Amino acid sequence: MKKGKKTFSVVGNCQAPYVAHALLSSAQFNDQYSWVRTPPVHLIPREEISTQFENLKNVDVIIHQPIVDTKRFGEFETEHLREVLSPNHQLVCIPSWYFNGYFPTISTISGLTTPAGAVHDMAVFHAFDLGLSVEETTNILYETNFAPPGFYKERWEAGMKSLKEREVKFDVDTPVSSFLDKVGREEILMHQHNHPTKASFDFLSSQIGEVMGVEGEEYRTGKDLNNLIWPVFPWVQDDLGIRDENTERNFIILKGEVIEFKDFVSGSFSSYERMTHNQREICAKRTPDVRSYIQEKVN
Repeated sequence: MKKGKKTFSVVGNCQAPYVAHALLSSAQFNDQYSWVRTPPVHLIPREEISTQFENLKNVDVIIHQPIVDTKRFGEFETEHLREVLSPNHQLVCIPSWYFNGYFPTISTISGLTTPAGAVHDMAVFHAFDLGLSVEETTNILYETNFAPPGFYKERWEAGMKSLKEREVKFDVDTPVSSFLDKVGREEILMHQHNHPTKASFDFLSSQIGEVMGVEGEEYRTGKDLNNLIWPVFPWVQDDLGIRDENTERNFIILKGEVIEFKDFVSGSFSSYERMTHNQREICAKRTPDVRSYIQEKVN
């Protein structure tokens, strides 16, 4: 470590190390700060939370995402972190960049995986629950637009409203909603609902740099949080007024490997066959509008 350098750490989810890499892509930032790694909080065993939190007391600047689950994340919970660390450390609160405006039907289902890992398409679940075949589901959901005009625009606005509310609620120092609402209509800024692109991390890092007093530098990260890339379909782009030719594809990319949608649907169906009756009933009540649109296509 260069003598005289300050230290920083990023506390958050899977996005945290990519924020750090983006910051260090600036020569000026890299000359002033050294990175003290804090593992993504969801990967830290509960019994190791206190030790990891204590390590932050030796760090100059803590960049942190909002964390609300005290039972799981203990001392990393945002209000506690601020109370304990703010007197002697610079804190920079950044958003947890979760936005489903491009992908309003993908989500998670506890305890179940698909060929895309933890990512599920609730439209696929509803098709399964309604008795559609793999072929019917693939054709209805991924070859044509199953939703009425304006559906994706409405979901974009709802997702943007939620993101802005979270920025206000947690008093975020580096809001990204305006950038996403403007630039995100010109180019795709998310690989999936919680995996921002490199351009997104570069923008966020420039905001962090300003707050930390490292201004006038370009941030060009070489690290891409692209474990899973979900396509933004042409009909989604049309509804949102976007035309990003670089994203026109009709398959999923998982860790560099192509997953065709018929295989994704087939694998998802196999997973849903193992659901408990109670879990299936609960999921059937999620995204009821999506379910009704699929029913209309079948009828």
